[in-house]
Amino acid sequence: MNHFEPNPHLLAAKIHDAEILVLTRERTVINEELLSKLPNLKLISQTGKIGKRIAHMQRHLAHR
Repeated sequence: MNHFEPNPHLLAAKIHDAEILVLTRERTVINEELLSKLPNLKLISQTGKIGKRIAHMQRHLAHR
């Protein structure tokens, strides 16, 4: 997917089977609700500056 999807429900439906997400911008909100809808997700990567949000998401994934 190469465009921003602001609706979290549509985003979850579009990336439901994803194992890896590569974020190129920080505008995508990745939160507990979205992560709970992505059962196959194993890795989140982000280009550019890595912030606290990524560390939080990776900790969540590690405890699945």
